[in-house]
Amino acid sequence: MEAKGVTVTEWVALRTLWSQDETTHAALIDALGMTKGAASKVVSRLEEKGLAGRQLVDGRARAQSLGLTAAGKALVPQLAALADANDAHFFGHLPAAERQALTQAMQALVQHHQLKDIPTA
Repeated sequence: MEAKGVTVTEWVALRTLWSQDETTHAALIDALGMTKGAASKVVSRLEEKGLAGRQLVDGRARAQSLGLTAAGKALVPQLAALADANDAHFFGHLPAAERQALTQAMQALVQHHQLKDIPTA
């Protein structure tokens, strides 16, 4: 991801935006598990990189629609291929049942410790 100039948090945001033509700021906040301010900073960084954009809904500054730019839409499949290759490298040797057990164990740790922040490094 870093080789493409995208942080892990930005990747999660891009992937979230990819799954819909456009979304609301609130939906992205929920997907990222971040505060409004932190999510807004991620969107601002994506805007600066030309990967995402915001539009006012009904001309109201408080209501914004978020979406990927053409550059963002072109980059997401490339990043997905990198993520898939990374997963295959680290977890591909594990049988499906072990991968599922590892995923469940990690999810249990996140829930138990009420982790909300997405790691960025």
